[in-house]
Amino acid sequence: MLASAVDGLNAPADFTEVTTAGGPKQWFSVASSVDGTKLVASVSGGHLWTSADSGATWSEVTSTGGTQAWRSVASSADGTKLVAAVYGGNLWTSADSGATWSEVTTTGGTKSWRSVASSADGTKLVAAVTAGNLWTSADSGATWSEVTTTGGTKWWQSVASSADGTKLVAAVNGGHLWTSADSGATWSEVTSTGGNKYWYSVASSAEGTKLVAAAFNGHLWTSADSGATWSEVTTPGGTRLWRSVASSADGTKLVAAVFNGNLWTSADSGTATPTAPPTPSPTASLTTTQPTASGPTVEPTRSPTVQPSTAAIVRSGSDLVLTSFQNDTVSGSIHMDGIAFVDVLRHIRELQSSQQLLQAELAEVRAENAAFRAQLAALNSSAPG
Repeated sequence: MLASAVDGLNAPADFTEVTTAGGPKQWFSVASSVDGTKLVASVSGGHLWTSADSGATWSEVTSTGGTQAWRSVASSADGTKLVAAVYGGNLWTSADSGATWSEVTTTGGTKSWRSVASSADGTKLVAAVTAGNLWTSADSGATWSEVTTTGGTKWWQSVASSADGTKLVAAVNGGHLWTSADSGATWSEVTSTGGNKYWYSVASSAEGTKLVAAAFNGHLWTSADSGATWSEVTTPGGTRLWRSVASSADGTKLVAAVFNGNLWTSADSGTATPTAPPTPSPTASLTTTQPTASGPTVEPTRSPTVQPSTAAIVRSGSDLVLTSFQNDTVSGSIHMDGIAFVDVLRHIRELQSSQQLLQAELAEVRAENAAFRAQLAALNSSAPG
């Protein structure tokens, strides 16, 4: 469980690279027992890996068949009960720290499983399906119940659980946060955070009272009452590409990750200004006029595609024009009257980071496709005649 790792945020940084797993891999998710001795990790387009000695040695799990698009993994407090999700496949559970695994085939066919969470004893589980529904289990994954009371399928992105498994929080990418106080039997949609957001990650304290959520290209949000009310964290300065969050057991220590940015930490449940490594201050300056009442105007000329792109800033009369290019063809321009040069640069960086995220997810899809082709080839070679 990530909470145990966050409890040591103030300890000296001392990491050891694991080079015994056979070269670089597309590692996707990790989980830990409370004491940190038992670990589980997933590889997108590969296998699960487990360790019983705090990562000193690792064992590859090949009993689950060929390579798969493994996504999220979760662990009980003692590390014996594990749950793992396959994107475009099934859920898998283990009751012996990953020595053996059981495939869950009772959820009605393969699904785009994205995120899983576990209670401390490993009995109560919650799982999220991209473009699907939430699922819950009260018997360590032996049986599952589909949640159909949240108003149709959604782009579920992340789930988190209290230690006893009663209080849950779930995030919809391009939607809202949802909370449950009865192990997922009923759910409440959080609308107090405003309109739809690209929620990417959620985390919970052990008792489920203190929560933290990250909005990609937005802000962090915290709750001190199990999600009844939420506070927007704006002190890091501007929107950021928040990607992941984790919490200590008591919810006071938080850590958050920015895609193509820095890590941020808080020691007061996110109520004060989070801290991050200092970044160089921009030295460029530009004299601009006051913004007009009409604001920025966007003039698209063609739909953008996920391709390497460049951007340029040119002056047109009293305006700054941010122009993006796709294969040497102008795809769109934004006329900005009086916007500071620093803000323009930040906008460019965010666009570039978003493009990098799309390219990373495209690489994941390609890896999954390669794994599928490998499985298909294996089936064809073993087919009679």
